[in-house]
Amino acid sequence: MDDIVYNITQQWLTTLKSRIQYNNRPFLKKLESFGSGVFKYEDPALLERALDLIPIQRFYDEADPENCLEDTIIKKLLYWFKNEFFTWVNSPPCEHCNKETRSESIVMPTLEERRYDAYRVETYRCTACFKITRFPRYNDPGKLLETRRGRCGEWANCFTLCCRAVGAEARIVYDSTDHVWTEVYSEFEQRWIHCDACEDAWDRPLLYSLGWGKKLSYCIAFSTAEALDVTKRYTRDWPVVLQRRKQVREIELALFLDDLTQIRQQSFSLEKKKELNQRRVRELLELEEMGAKRMIKEDELVGRQSGSVEWRQMRGEQGDDLKKETRSLHSFTLLGSCRQLDSTIIRLTDNTTDQTGAFYHPESVDLTDIKGIEVEFALRIIGNGADGLAFVVQTVGKDALGEGGCQLGYGGIRQCVAVEFDTYQSSDRCADPSGNHISVHARKPPFPNSAHHDYSLGHTSSIPSLATGQWIHIKVQLDRDGVQVGLRDKNQYIQVLDVCLNTLDYLNYPQSKQAWIGFTASTGVNAEQSIYIKRADEIAAQTSSGAVAGQQQPAPTATMTAPNTAMGTATTGASVLMSNSTQVNATQSVNNANPFVGKPTSASFSNDIPPAYLTWKKPIPNQTFPPLYKIGVSNITFEWTVDPNALKVQPANLTVALANPQKQTYTAAIVPGTATSAHWDIAHLPASSPLMVGYYTVWVYDQRGPKAFPSPGWLMPDSRLVVAMYSTEAYVGRTDSMFCPTCYLGVGRSFHESMMPLLITFGISISTSIIILSSLLA
Repeated sequence: MDDIVYNITQQWLTTLKSRIQYNNRPFLKKLESFGSGVFKYEDPALLERALDLIPIQRFYDEADPENCLEDTIIKKLLYWFKNEFFTWVNSPPCEHCNKETRSESIVMPTLEERRYDAYRVETYRCTACFKITRFPRYNDPGKLLETRRGRCGEWANCFTLCCRAVGAEARIVYDSTDHVWTEVYSEFEQRWIHCDACEDAWDRPLLYSLGWGKKLSYCIAFSTAEALDVTKRYTRDWPVVLQRRKQVREIELALFLDDLTQIRQQSFSLEKKKELNQRRVRELLELEEMGAKRMIKEDELVGRQSGSVEWRQMRGEQGDDLKKETRSLHSFTLLGSCRQLDSTIIRLTDNTTDQTGAFYHPESVDLTDIKGIEVEFALRIIGNGADGLAFVVQTVGKDALGEGGCQLGYGGIRQCVAVEFDTYQSSDRCADPSGNHISVHARKPPFPNSAHHDYSLGHTSSIPSLATGQWIHIKVQLDRDGVQVGLRDKNQYIQVLDVCLNTLDYLNYPQSKQAWIGFTASTGVNAEQSIYIKRADEIAAQTSSGAVAGQQQPAPTATMTAPNTAMGTATTGASVLMSNSTQVNATQSVNNANPFVGKPTSASFSNDIPPAYLTWKKPIPNQTFPPLYKIGVSNITFEWTVDPNALKVQPANLTVALANPQKQTYTAAIVPGTATSAHWDIAHLPASSPLMVGYYTVWVYDQRGPKAFPSPGWLMPDSRLVVAMYSTEAYVGRTDSMFCPTCYLGVGRSFHESMMPLLITFGISISTSIIILSSLLA
């Protein structure tokens, strides 16, 4: 199947390239010229020279054997390169008397300077002897091994060479807003990782857009094997970035980079090409799906460190002056059943019924100055446990303790925002959506908070089971615009819940300016759960039949979340599908053969059980020639089924929606969760929502939305079916000024351009589920 997908993709690309004219050759030529420099990194003699300068044996001696050795070596290389090997140049010292110099002018390079790819030479006049010092901007990495100085261009160039010298697969990234950095492929992480030698930065891709405040447009990665647009890795606000990308049409750029990739791989074996193509597809999926879900790291919020203050201010890259405050675990206010057992362990509840406990740090947080609060902890639930625990921020005081049972110790507290980790479905008293969910609860003053689901501002049950007996690492970020919750996957946190709310309103600010941070927990009438908090190298909330919450830092940290972070909507995994059509008739097959019937409506299962995948019966997906329907005449009947042995949870409802490449979406039907078919009458759509000519991806998903987190036994959202819509209007040749209300020209792309998202769909549809599941279960 992978071979078929690969061949189809290549055929479509060939067809597209034959019909696309490149309108901005200067920009593309600039990219091509920049990318050609990477071939110098494969010069054996140059690699040997670089390796002779690198203290590689020292790196191996210092490496922690518990961590991934290859990644550790690159981290050591980053530190050494910045602190011992390379030097930043604001203005070079006078080459005659070694005194300070001031910038004078830009001059042409000499023949000797050109020999090492210096296309521009800066001159500086000495403030003491008044003589001129030349500063050639060399682009030859071999020469940079000698000079060992420069700015970001020289740093990234030489560092990428050093990465190749130690055996890492590396590529250099061109940023059109005047920066350059490196990406290294981690075999352990199975992904490309951002490295910036100027900043000694490892895996901090949002550093530029959030920390420095750069308005990114194009970030293009080059290696000797490929060229790829990786801009989405470096931003969380792609629609805004897209508006700034005016240099070249998106389809032109994509095809141009694919051309470069094919040229660079033309001497590779077919097996090697397929291997790289599969990895490229996984990366495209990562960029498309995971970029916006990755949690912001504290060290991505700092301004630029390299360069003089004046130079950084001139470039607008100094960032905000953020202050970090760390709270120690040595002292806490203990409430209810909470007890401190020794210097490192705090017990929230013991293993008896009707227990309620809480602890808060006794020092409050001033909401006037703080931009955000972040806490990392690890949750562990052994056995079946009950109810659960909550991370709480409230402005009542350090003695606030709420109701027990299903209220989890925070219900009844006013001026409170709680993130609950609930492991028991109290459907009768709290209308819990499931027995395994994360939910954000808050009520505006003067009303007290409540764990009843009516007062949930956003929740998710699309998460791995919290009661597996394994440590689940969690990060909660709370700022003035909302709350984000992430689960750790290997070495990064993936966002599973994003809730927009004006946090200060719920905390009664500015009337109440002091907030307290802590945890609450409870056991119910029929269940027992012991919850502990311990501190060693990590904090933990541990349960004997129940939960453990821990933190890898020595203490909870109040950090400044980026003020411009986009928080999405109040529902989990905000839907990319917006309904602008009418609901239509649906047929339903409810009989003994229906795989959706006879299942529980909510349940949690261990991670060794995969999600259930939908199988299309009508129309039949066709990668080469998608099913074709005539606008204004045709009706579409969708029919599907699912493996009854794989599906273990009956959906509450099913939505069928169609999305074109311009993110315009039509809801075809919302049918009961037991339905196996739906009918869409496209001949009677409202005039306000006309269909456009082109390809449409068909989505089928349950009540959790199209971006629901893959959960064992639950239905996996499906987007593998593509259909095509056409009309019989006479063909009119395209002009740049043309506006067409019934095709993609009206929004700046031709019909042919609209096929590119389809090509990506062809490439990723086979491997999507495998990639997501492997990242969750690894």
